[in-house]
Amino acid sequence: MRQYPYRSLKRRLQAGLFGSLLLVLLLLYLGLNQLLLHLYQQEIITRLHHDTEMILQAVDPVNATVTPNRIAPIYQRPLSGHYYQIDIAEHPPLRSRSLWDEQLPQVDLATGSEQQSSPHLATQQLLALSQGFTKQGIALTITVAEDIYRSRELRQQLLWLLAAAALVSLLLLTAVQLWVVQGALATLKQIKQQLQALQQGKQQQLRLEQIPAEIAPLAQELNQLLQQQAERLQRSRHAVGNLAHALKTPLNRLLLFGHEPLWQHYPEQRQHYHQALQQIHHHIDRELKRARLAGRALPGHYFKPAQELPLLRQLLLQIYADRQLTLELNFPPEPELALDRDDMVELLGNLLDNGCKWARSRIVCTLSQQGDKAIIFRIADDGSGCTTEMLTQIAQRGLRLDEQQQGSGLGLAIVSDIVKLYHGELTFTQAAEGGLEVTVKLPLD
Repeated sequence: MRQYPYRSLKRRLQAGLFGSLLLVLLLLYLGLNQLLLHLYQQEIITRLHHDTEMILQAVDPVNATVTPNRIAPIYQRPLSGHYYQIDIAEHPPLRSRSLWDEQLPQVDLATGSEQQSSPHLATQQLLALSQGFTKQGIALTITVAEDIYRSRELRQQLLWLLAAAALVSLLLLTAVQLWVVQGALATLKQIKQQLQALQQGKQQQLRLEQIPAEIAPLAQELNQLLQQQAERLQRSRHAVGNLAHALKTPLNRLLLFGHEPLWQHYPEQRQHYHQALQQIHHHIDRELKRARLAGRALPGHYFKPAQELPLLRQLLLQIYADRQLTLELNFPPEPELALDRDDMVELLGNLLDNGCKWARSRIVCTLSQQGDKAIIFRIADDGSGCTTEMLTQIAQRGLRLDEQQQGSGLGLAIVSDIVKLYHGELTFTQAAEGGLEVTVKLPLD
């Protein structure tokens, strides 16, 4: 059976959910990164505001001096990461001891205004806050700065922890969504089981109560289609059978008319007339035989040898009761085979009927199975058999085994059609019993 590159609904759902989770977690990570950056900056700015108030209390703008004991010790240690600078008009900048030989950019701000900046000092990245004041009638600008390396390092460590937590969350959520998708798609397995039961003839339609609401409309359409096909098949078979029966009576009248004395003067025309009627009779018998062998249509049912073959034997032995035939059946113990019941009844019925026509007393029907790959039917009789030339020609469509016997070879065309439908093999050989042996090999896939 040809394999098609089916698109996986499960993979599409999983890919969509995984992509959504990944996008949400990525946006959350970026948002937290910005939030942490803002919080750390606000914390530093708040601390710089407090230090600015401390420095403002310690500065004497008139004498341009700073009282050291009112300044935090961290501003006394060189390159400590905490710095200040006081810019007073007409005075050199007052710098913290921690600046050592460095100097912050000079800023001249109006009273009440402030400004943030990010200057560099040696290898340090600073966050600086400059504010304008007026003290004792003198305008001054105080700039307080802090090295943000430590804060940035703490923030980076926290971001790494958040990234690890996000990755673990992604894996857990992915596992959960895989489980949810698997559970949701499990209902499709029920549909598959129902389709298999439908194919095996265990049920005639899909049970909608076991199907999800999203797929129920499709299942309803499928049920309607199955019902329509079954009704059409039944009507077609009935119509063909009725037509064949309806034509039987006028055909017999035409055959009787062919024996009227007036035809004695037209022997050639009478021969053509009888040939045409025989062809019509041939096709009618073919359709009646199909209807008789198939019986009531059971589309989609699997073939059950133990059930169907004894019925076929009983029917054929009744038809050929005057011949005192023996029909031997050998079949595997499997309760059913993955082959359509109607097709197999029609195929075996025609082959067994042909065997009964030509057998002297015994017909053997053997069914064997090649693992799960193929099923083999062998039908042999103890009749007169066929010549080597006939064996090479007998498989031709419509070829009759003996032109002198009406209806002979009628079922071979039907058998050939069914074998071709299943991509099987049909062979004819000389049977060990002396007659004809027909072998049919049908793949089970």
